[in-house]
Amino acid sequence: MAVDFLIIGQGLSGTVLAQTIESKSLTYHLIDRNEKITSSKVAAGIMQPISFKRCILSWRGEEFFNFSNSFYLKSEKLFNTKSYKKLKLVRLFSSFEEQNNWMGKSTNPIYSSILGTENSYLKNICNDFGNSQVKTCAQLNVKKYIEDARHYFLSKGRLSNEEFKEGNLEYNGELFTYNGITSKRIIMCQGVNSQNNKIFDYLPIIPNKGELIDISTNKLPNFMLSKGVFTVPIKENKFRLGSTYNHKDIIAKTTLKAKNELLNGLKKITPIKDLNIIEHKFGFRPTTIDRKPIMGAHPEIKNMYIFNGMGSKGVLMAPLLSKELLEHILRRSEINSNVNVNRFFKKYSLEHSNYAKNLLNF
Repeated sequence: MAVDFLIIGQGLSGTVLAQTIESKSLTYHLIDRNEKITSSKVAAGIMQPISFKRCILSWRGEEFFNFSNSFYLKSEKLFNTKSYKKLKLVRLFSSFEEQNNWMGKSTNPIYSSILGTENSYLKNICNDFGNSQVKTCAQLNVKKYIEDARHYFLSKGRLSNEEFKEGNLEYNGELFTYNGITSKRIIMCQGVNSQNNKIFDYLPIIPNKGELIDISTNKLPNFMLSKGVFTVPIKENKFRLGSTYNHKDIIAKTTLKAKNELLNGLKKITPIKDLNIIEHKFGFRPTTIDRKPIMGAHPEIKNMYIFNGMGSKGVLMAPLLSKELLEHILRRSEINSNVNVNRFFKKYSLEHSNYAKNLLNF
């Protein structure tokens, strides 16, 4: 089998990239072993452009949001899925200073279409400093999106359900071959598993553990609340509470510390006590030292690329960045310096170079 692109990994980044490639009428094949626990499969999937800490637009936030909104609507038709919806998001202010900052920015033309000004009445909610709404917010059911896409890929013969082993990858200087599949280009989308890929292990992709709790209660509103932690409705009387961030804990299990952190955070949102904990989950986000994704070409191996490091904003950023990566590959357009893999070139050593050459014999 010959394809235009071989994609390693079918998490959020790999799935989005495959959808982008298909939209260009190009061919692809994915290699993925369908791990049960990944950050993509436990993610809350919230997409909104504001950084609450300083009440500012996140990097390219509005641009990402508008593009991704259109992208996920198209995915529902392609993958025959209902995984995406607009979501009401109410920010509960932690102080009058935050409230004043928000209200001041809401009059700025840059923010007026994003930040609301109305203070909603909220039953059972701690609302000492008021609240307001983020007008641009949506939610992707990431697990369902990936699962429905996987079903589509398998039905079309575009996915191999197996673990990628780099020792099985062959390269003749122009084409890659992996277990009988030949491709002009290969793109690594392995998330935190990139640490097991020695070809790109010079890159500072850091696992950041996140834990969430699914709870049941009839005391929370049927929209998202944010104040330190967030509550997101999953279905009637069921909510997801999240999320923790811990780059020091790399043990693959849930912790009592994170559970208490989330439940204590919930107390700042609501005093309710009659709730049931349904499930406690964890995953490892692929993050970077400068909190920006990584994409671009390998320093030496022609037509080998990486698309990784989305952190907690993959739902927001991946669609547009996948389009920009594809434009770079096909048309040699420049990759934004903030996300270009070349910013870490100094970390690429002679040892890395020798490993790549010995592995692929080029």
